[in-house]
Amino acid sequence: YPDISNEDYHADPCPEPSLSSSLAKLLITKTAAHARLAHPKLSPAYEPTNKAAFDLGSVAHSMMLHDDRDIVVLEYDAYRTGAAKAARDEAYAKGKIPILAAQYEVACAMVRAGRAQLDNHDEAWEAFRKGYGQSEQTIIWRDGPENFPIWCRMRLDWKPNNGNVFWDYKTTGGAASPTDWVRTMLNTGGDVQNGHYRRGIEKQLGVPDPHFRFVVQETEPPYALAVHELDPFFNNIAARKADAAV
Repeated sequence: YPDISNEDYHADPCPEPSLSSSLAKLLITKTAAHARLAHPKLSPAYEPTNKAAFDLGSVAHSMMLHDDRDIVVLEYDAYRTGAAKAARDEAYAKGKIPILAAQYEVACAMVRAGRAQLDNHDEAWEAFRKGYGQSEQTIIWRDGPENFPIWCRMRLDWKPNNGNVFWDYKTTGGAASPTDWVRTMLNTGGDVQNGHYRRGIEKQLGVPDPHFRFVVQETEPPYALAVHELDPFFNNIAARKADAAV
């Protein structure tokens, strides 16, 4: 489904409560009660998570993927004043991404540096390149046992026009190097996302044994970028976690 908005996706567009990778992470790392509380259709107290700390990554993500989400640049130094906070909250309420002017300049510099690095990357030069795929594609499928099927969903950063390599863009305040990223990935549940997404790609898109690759970029100069893919052993563990979540 290429036309489902980011807001509608996170509100869960399925006929019944569905399983996403973020909910799968909670089922694996915490409890079903935590997942229920975070589910838009199961929790009366559910509210979308908006944090200024995420805005830089969200803007860089949108720009890198050529997404059409509206970005609102706010000419404030910080969110200290009532006017600044009101402008930020108004943007959130309209489904837009607010960002302070100084952070917006950082996001632009990140994307310029990231694209330059991808252009010269032997194996990832096609990632997020116009004409080679589509961004923010919602995939929905049925899963689980035949006598009790469930709905599952995911939002692919990048669906290629051809081939079996699927790209996911991440930003990190740490290092993008393999030794650092593997710790970050495990702490944020990136392995569960990998298992959930590969499962959906195989079941709904019919791509056997797809390659799911993280394009990880640092948020500090020189905005270094690295590409990571789980090895077969790690993929097997991730698949078992995804299966357990279902």
